[in-house]
Amino acid sequence: MSILISIVTVVRNGESHIEKCMRNISFLKDKINYQHIVVDGNSVDGTVEICRNFECEIIFQEGEGIYNAMNLGIEKAKGDFVLFSNSDDYIDVDGVINAYEIIKKDCNKNHLFSVRVIKSDGGFFIWNPKNTIDRDYSMPCPHPGMFVKREYLMGALAFNESFSSSSDYLMCLLMKAKFDFTCHDFIVSNFNLGGESSSFKVILQNSKIRNISGLSVIVKTKGFIYDLFQYIRSRL
Repeated sequence: MSILISIVTVVRNGESHIEKCMRNISFLKDKINYQHIVVDGNSVDGTVEICRNFECEIIFQEGEGIYNAMNLGIEKAKGDFVLFSNSDDYIDVDGVINAYEIIKKDCNKNHLFSVRVIKSDGGFFIWNPKNTIDRDYSMPCPHPGMFVKREYLMGALAFNESFSSSSDYLMCLLMKAKFDFTCHDFIVSNFNLGGESSSFKVILQNSKIRNISGLSVIVKTKGFIYDLFQYIRSRL
């Protein structure tokens, strides 16, 4: 069975790093059936010119915020599954090809794959969703490793744009409650961990998400302690 993967890249002023993201995705040509959508947030540098050197559909964002851009990418996607690969991330080409072959044989579920998370000091760790999918107190899986059925990302499960930093956490919690995931060990993406992931704003938004998600007091407390620890550690 042939399936189409929509790869969505969100970018704003990414001239310094987007070429590697674009080039790695271009290596998928003739290997898998995919569509590449670039959502540009009104870049004023050379981002768009770089993107035009590659086979992709460029959409210009009229709204604001990363989740508005991601929702726009979902709206324009035509694929059976959606994968996000933002401008400072880059896919593992062999990993995505292997993932595609797996998904073709089991296309009725969402699929989660491992991600290499690159820290600001150049170090990295492997985020294997098998080890974290059952947790609710924090992000249960890395979104650059999620192949999600496009139809599941529409409507109520689209990114909630009122959470400017943590909407992917809310989306994962909602998705887990409704649909099945299959987890896999191998890496499909290299993800740059930004400072925003451990900001005080994220702590506040994560706490609000836990409250509206009806999580237990124990889970909410554990999540707050976890976020606070990450915040403090990022500033040492």
